[in-house]
Amino acid sequence: MLMVFPIDASATIITVGPQGCDFITIQAGVDASEVGDIVEVIAGTYYENVNINKPITLRGLDINGSRPVVDARKQGSAIKLNSNDIILEGFVVTNSGAPPQAGVEVMSHNNTVRDIIAKGCEWCGIFTYKSSYNNIIDNIANYNSVGFVIELSGDNIIKNNTANYNTVGVNLRYSGNNVVFENNANNNQWSGISLEASSSNEIAHNCASHNNDHGIQLKNSDDNIIHNNNLVNNMKSDAYDDSGNNQWDDGAVGNYYSDFHKAFNGCKDANADTICDSAYEIPGGSFRSRSSDRYPLATSPLTSL
Repeated sequence: MLMVFPIDASATIITVGPQGCDFITIQAGVDASEVGDIVEVIAGTYYENVNINKPITLRGLDINGSRPVVDARKQGSAIKLNSNDIILEGFVVTNSGAPPQAGVEVMSHNNTVRDIIAKGCEWCGIFTYKSSYNNIIDNIANYNSVGFVIELSGDNIIKNNTANYNTVGVNLRYSGNNVVFENNANNNQWSGISLEASSSNEIAHNCASHNNDHGIQLKNSDDNIIHNNNLVNNMKSDAYDDSGNNQWDDGAVGNYYSDFHKAFNGCKDANADTICDSAYEIPGGSFRSRSSDRYPLATSPLTSL
């Protein structure tokens, strides 16, 4: 099936493909484009390190279930965003190199990265660094070292992504004012969602299950709000917070913890309002400074895992 996207009438469309197109390499198409142009890439494997240094749309075309693959050959990032106002969509990225290289590396602002499949990357599937006001949406980053890394970055939206079978699913480092919303981070070797030295982020409506360490983990992180998350069957604990200075509910609704929801584990819901009658203490921190979820959920906020 050919996916159809709206086109700016003023934009020039440049095509890339093995034959019958304007260029045979993605970088040549990007280099030939002007501000606001659209570079469309048909299916095939492109052994490149693509650098986008102007505000354009770079679009992979999904034709009959086949999309273009950018293979970095273990050297550098597969695709790097070095300009503001870029739209990147519709690619498979793989075989990026060692840190800080990634399947997609974002080093600019106000970009949209969507519908990317990042797999087999030596370090990170999708990485933002010193970047703000980006939309990272509808992507899949499975089978990498880390699925998503948000580092020294703020005011980004990370929504409706999947980060499974990595070492860590979603990792925020030294970052603030980001929204991590409606993501799935399951079956990772360590934690599903991890915050390190990060503050004032909202972590909501995510599913983090069957991770070997924690569902959601906060280390040296303060003033974050965590609510309406589905935390199920994580090996060490469903949640962890070593600072005690975070809010694990939104003032009315907290999170669902599989290790607390049964009455014999502590959750009782006498009035059947789906909120446990007692708070849930978040593991981690000291006895005097431990966070708690005041309104833990007695039933899962999600219909399925």
